[in-house]
Amino acid sequence: KVIIGGQLVALMGFCAQPNLILDRLPDDTPWISGAFSSADAAKLYSLPHAAGKSWIKLKATAALTPQLRLPAFRKERVWPKVPESVAAQAATEVSEAPSSPEATAVDVRAVLGELWVTYLELDALPTDEDDFFELGGDSITGLDILSELESATGVAMDYQEIFDYPSFQALTMLIEQRLQAETPVGTEEKPSEKSLATLDSTGREVAYQALVQDLTHSKEAHPRTAGKILLTGGTGFLGAFLVHALLETTEASLVCLVRGEDDAAATRRFWDTYLGYFPDASEQTRVTIIAAELTQPDLGISSNAALSGVEEVYHCAATVSHFGKLEDSHQINVLGTKHLADWAVAHGVKVFHHCSTMAVGGLWVPGESSVAFYETDLNLGQEYHTHIYGSTKRQAEEYLRALAGTMRVHVYRLGNIGGATGSGLFQTNIEKHNIYLLLKAFATVGEVSPALAPMRLELSPVDRLVQAMLTLGNASQSALQTFHLFDHQPYTLAEIVSAFCHNGIDIPEVEDEVFFQHLEVISQDPVRGRDLVSLGIARYANAQMQEQEQTDITPRLEATHTLLAAQNQPWEYDRQAYLNTVIRYCIQKQFITAPQEQTVS
Repeated sequence: KVIIGGQLVALMGFCAQPNLILDRLPDDTPWISGAFSSADAAKLYSLPHAAGKSWIKLKATAALTPQLRLPAFRKERVWPKVPESVAAQAATEVSEAPSSPEATAVDVRAVLGELWVTYLELDALPTDEDDFFELGGDSITGLDILSELESATGVAMDYQEIFDYPSFQALTMLIEQRLQAETPVGTEEKPSEKSLATLDSTGREVAYQALVQDLTHSKEAHPRTAGKILLTGGTGFLGAFLVHALLETTEASLVCLVRGEDDAAATRRFWDTYLGYFPDASEQTRVTIIAAELTQPDLGISSNAALSGVEEVYHCAATVSHFGKLEDSHQINVLGTKHLADWAVAHGVKVFHHCSTMAVGGLWVPGESSVAFYETDLNLGQEYHTHIYGSTKRQAEEYLRALAGTMRVHVYRLGNIGGATGSGLFQTNIEKHNIYLLLKAFATVGEVSPALAPMRLELSPVDRLVQAMLTLGNASQSALQTFHLFDHQPYTLAEIVSAFCHNGIDIPEVEDEVFFQHLEVISQDPVRGRDLVSLGIARYANAQMQEQEQTDITPRLEATHTLLAAQNQPWEYDRQAYLNTVIRYCIQKQFITAPQEQTVS
């Protein structure tokens, strides 16, 4: 346990050499008390003088630099209870505690080496410095290796850890250290926890209903008058549709910041993407492309006259992976937002529109069995496990809230973005979207079972999201600045099966035993088995969450929908017709095909 801001906080499941911590902290860091759970733990970290003593002096873990996060030594990682500004942005490092082959009956180096040789098709055993991804590994191969490792060593690992420990040496040390742990995995007694704040559910609901009532009287907005709008993420799917909508509905000039070696390269990259979605675009003279790098404090931009007079900013650029390298996510989602917001304040921008995610609501709130997550909420003490997307986007929102007095800030928390309503048009890298991968898995398996009945899929049309963003951002009110935009009625298994049937693919229901036997057969197929990667990721994520404290977090959106209705732009649309269109588009693009024994009619 450590003391952070005068509060005793538990760092559950985390171990590190004290000298490693001390070496990484400034000399003027205040000292606090730290505890070892046992004398054996003290011996393990080369501190025999601490054996038998309950307390020793350590420097404050609250002052950890963003480049140091203590590694986990549990089957299911429990993230440290420290402020997100410290913990969630930290890059993972493996403890430098020495390991020896004699410490365990399993030769981890040999087992892992052979797995890398087999799955990465190497000619020789990997060296300590070899990187899994640099040798051609990917998330699918990583799932296979994690499964094999669990069978061979008994160590179950988080899916996230293939990103956190990519080098051969780091992964070997991590597994060895877990095998050396004195307490069997999953048997530790969990300390009692309380919510970081006592939530007054009744009072919060009363205040929320009062806000909803006020929004019913909102006046319809006048047409947008901004002369120049700056936009990031224009080469992404959402960004491209936002550019198109702004060109269609306003007279504004657009300036898009795009990654590229220079303006010419950035311009080619933007138009190659945009014209792929909208080949008949005719408003190209109103769009200026500037090469930029959001991770740099000055955005990587020298003085540019095209940026003069920007009145509004739409920030869509983000790293949207829930799993991946935390450092990469932090660079774009947190620092990128900070740098762009700082630029906007310095240049007198009037309105900053930020695309966020419903994932900021977190996975659970310690000490709470159920929590409503309103548009006006941000930090309820929610936790994210290994889901880096939600945690980094929350940090970005926290920074923007601190700037609210310098410019208007609108935050749009979006759900899963799907294809366009009428055509189903979707992003070119369709295979990167988890919901579409799950739909593909349904078609590959070709049947469902009662075990899947609780499954729900949330997907919202990109054009509806963009339309709602423009409407809400232009509304004449100041009571609500953060909005929830997602399908509040996720698709049930019956609706999913109906959409496939509508498109000529029959997916019958079979008994659970038959279904899982069929699933096992398909998983062994080198081609069709790869279509099940999303199910594999879901399995790992669900396994990690089984022993975590559960909270029923209910996102609320009545305020957002009330404001949309007051602007004569209600959210409702034909949900089943939309899902039918999504499936049809996937079939047309040959992303989804009928099971082997069927032919699409």
